Amino acid sequence: MNLKKEIKADLLLIDDKDGRKAAKSVGVPITGTVGLLLRYYRGRKDDFKLALDELIAKGFRLSKKEYKKFLNMAV
Repeated sequence: MNLKKEIKADLLLIDDKDGRKAAKSVGVPITGTVGLLLRYYRGRKDDFKLALDELIAKGFRLSKKEYKKFLNMAV
């Protein structure tokens, strides 16, 4: 969190559950890997789904519930 403040970053990229909780507790805006993909593939839902599926195939863990939620968020 100190580095984020030192470099005056707008957003912290973090997937670690405990780290996300700590960042939220001090008001640091966060996103994770999937959030970053959502931003990148905005407007290209099929491309987002392919990227997400590839990420999962390489070992990224995501529950089926979260997977569906993120697919619904992709527009």
